[in-house]
Amino acid sequence: METSSVSSKLTIVLTTYNRSEKLEQLVNFYLVTNVRCRIIVTDCSTDNHLVNNKLLLSKFSEHLRIEHLILPSDYCNYEAFYHGLNNVFTPYVVMSADDDFLIIKALLKSVDFLEKNLDYAACQGKQIFFTKWNNKILFGKSYMVDTSIDGSTAELRIENSMINNDRFYAPKSVYSVMRTGLTKNIYFDALSLGLDHNNTEGLVNRLLLISGKIKLLPSLYIVREHGIHNAGIISKIRYTKIINNQFNLKSFPDLDLNEKIIISDKELQHKESYKESIARIRNLCVKYILLNTNMEIQNASMLFEKWNNFFKDRNKKSTSRLYLRLSLLVNSIFFNLYPFGSVIKIKKILKG
Repeated sequence: METSSVSSKLTIVLTTYNRSEKLEQLVNFYLVTNVRCRIIVTDCSTDNHLVNNKLLLSKFSEHLRIEHLILPSDYCNYEAFYHGLNNVFTPYVVMSADDDFLIIKALLKSVDFLEKNLDYAACQGKQIFFTKWNNKILFGKSYMVDTSIDGSTAELRIENSMINNDRFYAPKSVYSVMRTGLTKNIYFDALSLGLDHNNTEGLVNRLLLISGKIKLLPSLYIVREHGIHNAGIISKIRYTKIINNQFNLKSFPDLDLNEKIIISDKELQHKESYKESIARIRNLCVKYILLNTNMEIQNASMLFEKWNNFFKDRNKKSTSRLYLRLSLLVNSIFFNLYPFGSVIKIKKILKG
């Protein structure tokens, strides 16, 4: 499947922070699965991990097209990705964390699909997760992207996203194969708002959906780790400094909202910082809706409010959580009884 011509069209931007062991496992997986596309490692690690990562990546650079971009340790992963993105010159890009195993065949299928379908903004395949429990590695199905989202206009795509009852405001496409030019524009705008980690991710998902269709392929695309291992990076889930202040906004600390670390939107529902975040998100989304449809500004604003309220109401329901847990149980049984190619390789690497 993989050819040098297809590989040359895609760059992987891999963010890492103080997890040298996970970075080594992931890079080793890319070695054994013969990944030929360019890999940029954006590294915000502190001193000891940074030294280990330098040695590790220099060793693998003999066999992989891998580059090490060292960034300040106080950058969050979206700031790191933004700076890595500015070093991408291929037509397509994919963002990855250091515990996300991307499947090369699915990456290349996604590139091929986007090449042939210019009205799509992003493309990815199926996702599964793994977790470690009692010295065992268990797998289950992830629901971050539920279906493809079609529609010739932004209005239709937003309506279809609500009709499909996706669990997120928009399909969680931040880890999709994306068009580089579009992605650079979106991150340039999104990181001009100074939002927290979760709202930045949600906004990028929204802007991708507004900008074009989203494709979900049937192939296994990514295997992600879930679990308490992320506790060490909670401190990096905070407000992102305003980059390229094109909207002439004040940062959140300047607004004296006393919110420097944010864990989830739920904790912010009754705080002024939440209202300010939503106002900024609304303004940028409406701007993108106007660029991608023939709507008047008042109708575009009403569409955003309908979209936002739909998911606020939906997240209050408990039935979807129960359904999700049952689905995860059924799928975890399936994936662990019937392992296949890439899963077997990942299991072998994780076990050392």
